[in-house]
Amino acid sequence: MTHNDRAIDMRNRALELVKARGTPTDDMTREYTNVGLTIHHINMGNTHRLTVSTKSGTVLNVGWELGGSLRVATYVPGLWETRLKHVTQRRKP
Repeated sequence: MTHNDRAIDMRNRALELVKARGTPTDDMTREYTNVGLTIHHINMGNTHRLTVSTKSGTVLNVGWELGGSLRVATYVPGLWETRLKHVTQRRKP
């Protein structure tokens, strides 16, 4: 898996989590905070931005437009990925 593929996988997990468990902070933003992670998803109609932060700073920052490609602005691999995978673990029936 490439660096960019890993970033997109983490973005997909974080987006799923913030949509399912996040709370709205205003009309365009949802936020989820747990296990040392803070996830912000900003939905401005066709344009979206997702940011994952830890105590040390921003570890993932991705922007995209509906029907368009993703732009990974920041991706710093680390322990946060394990935490995100743990809370987004898919349960088998």
